[in-house]
Amino acid sequence: MIKMKIMKYSILYLLLLAFTFASCASEDEDLTPSHADRNLFAPSDDDQSETAEIQREFYKKNGCYILFNDTLSNEPNGQDANGNPLWKTQLVDVNYPVIGSVSSSYEYTYKYVKDATIQRKAAEYIGEQLADKLGKNCPYSFLVVDSVYAWTYSNGVRTLVTPNSWTGATPYPTNVQGNRCIVVSIHDKEMFENPNYLLGIIQGMAYKKIQNMNQSLLDEFYSYSKNYYSVRKSDLGYPMGTGQDDAARNFGFWKDHNYFYFGVTYFDVKNFSNAACEYSLAEVEEMMKDYPLVIAKFKVMRDLLIGMGFDLK
Repeated sequence: MIKMKIMKYSILYLLLLAFTFASCASEDEDLTPSHADRNLFAPSDDDQSETAEIQREFYKKNGCYILFNDTLSNEPNGQDANGNPLWKTQLVDVNYPVIGSVSSSYEYTYKYVKDATIQRKAAEYIGEQLADKLGKNCPYSFLVVDSVYAWTYSNGVRTLVTPNSWTGATPYPTNVQGNRCIVVSIHDKEMFENPNYLLGIIQGMAYKKIQNMNQSLLDEFYSYSKNYYSVRKSDLGYPMGTGQDDAARNFGFWKDHNYFYFGVTYFDVKNFSNAACEYSLAEVEEMMKDYPLVIAKFKVMRDLLIGMGFDLK
């Protein structure tokens, strides 16, 4: 009995020692610099550069961050066996493009925008032409660069991505989406000159929202053309072939789909989602005045996107 009590006290003593050492270890770890309490997407308080001021103004106005470099932090992290300094670097996580079905294994490199005048112009333009229209669907941050280069590896050799119109692959994408960031390339100032340059980002995000929502919300949209999806043109009394937009619109489709069918559900939703991001209701009512089913479906899609927070025309 006495031996058992001694054993219990010994165990308790060892447990207390273990907790004590664990506590000391935690205190030692707390002495190591940590940025867990700092948002690396925002400039540090002691950064008074013009770029930092542009970033602060952008966040204050739009509620999301803007970056001009994909390096969030780069700090000393000890030395290697030869005494050379090691660095701990955190980069913006960019994985896959907004538009197109392209491999997430691509590696992206950037040419940065270093001129503060162009940085400010880009921040104002993206705020007005992109952030405002995305509304509450804005990403956590935008990374604005001059150019984006997409790379892939073949037999261990890194090469620029081969263009592919079917998948959307391109060696010089104008935009790329990551987990917490959308990369926007100004493409040698083309962004400022092409009024539809940013449209693809808005359309891509809108369609992604449509894909991820409760699909029963599309029942009304589908109802207008439900008898014509994936029905062969010949079965509807039309010859096989392409370019029959007039006939397709009579059945409620935005445009002719392909050689065999006027429309399929997947492309029908995407076409109207894209159109709702590009045109106003007044424009569509004029463009499609002879096609009441198209106008009706456009209104349904437009209302869905507005309900999700997109600020459309």
